[in-house]
Amino acid sequence: MGRVISSGRLLSARLMDRCISTLDPAVNSRGVAESASFCFVDDPLSRQRVIDQLRRESPETVCIGTLDDLERNGLLEQIVLDGGQLHKTRGRLFTDGSLTLIIDLCAMTPGSIASFNNLLESDPHCNGQPLGRHIRRVLLVNTDMLQGRQLSNPDLWRRLGQMCEQPVPPADDHTVTDEVLLAQITTAHIPGDKPVQVIDFALHDDWHHCLFGGITLNRQGELIFAAGALANLAAGTHLVLRNAPWEQADFQTALATAVRLGGFTANGQWVALPGGMTLS
Repeated sequence: MGRVISSGRLLSARLMDRCISTLDPAVNSRGVAESASFCFVDDPLSRQRVIDQLRRESPETVCIGTLDDLERNGLLEQIVLDGGQLHKTRGRLFTDGSLTLIIDLCAMTPGSIASFNNLLESDPHCNGQPLGRHIRRVLLVNTDMLQGRQLSNPDLWRRLGQMCEQPVPPADDHTVTDEVLLAQITTAHIPGDKPVQVIDFALHDDWHHCLFGGITLNRQGELIFAAGALANLAAGTHLVLRNAPWEQADFQTALATAVRLGGFTANGQWVALPGGMTLS
């Protein structure tokens, strides 16, 4: 027996019938072959197994959980500062390149879910623009949302009814959650034989700008790209994170993702993290 969606209105078996194989996708009204699915993830480890599997299938994979993530990942618009001039190009959602977009709805309020409605439609669009031809969407939901123990947007289930359910990959010995991943590189004491860099988040208004860098104005009023604290680190650097906003889930996720991938993109360039980096 499949899952009963929204008090028996839909069966997951019926949803599966709509998408027998991702190799034979449906075609929407624009004549574009679309790929959209949803996945039930009831714990952080299941969530990470899904994300890891999708990244193995496509390196161009982005997981978002807030509207800010759309801008941070260049999905709406790609902005690069070069030679003092801003260069703007279409966001990654609107190009012809392949991209897997994971939308994690599990921690969102009903209002937050509603803000993503246009991305969840059968003809998805954002900011009035249709998504690119090779954008794959994967929505993460959980059983508490299904059974009403966690509030979700009531129109969400109608949208999921237009997609297929994707199973969670089987358990393995190498997948770890963000929390465990960061714990593995966290030490109880500051080592005396490594370069040390202290990052005090109390001195910064924007933790993302602090870690990863961003475009800002210098004292002369000129546009510059200010590199983040994670750029240009020496091998084996130990980071002391003071007043870090650990209570913000997206902070932990962003830091763990950079560690997991071995770097991050800033101002259109890949910035590699050094080997042997530790935290406290």
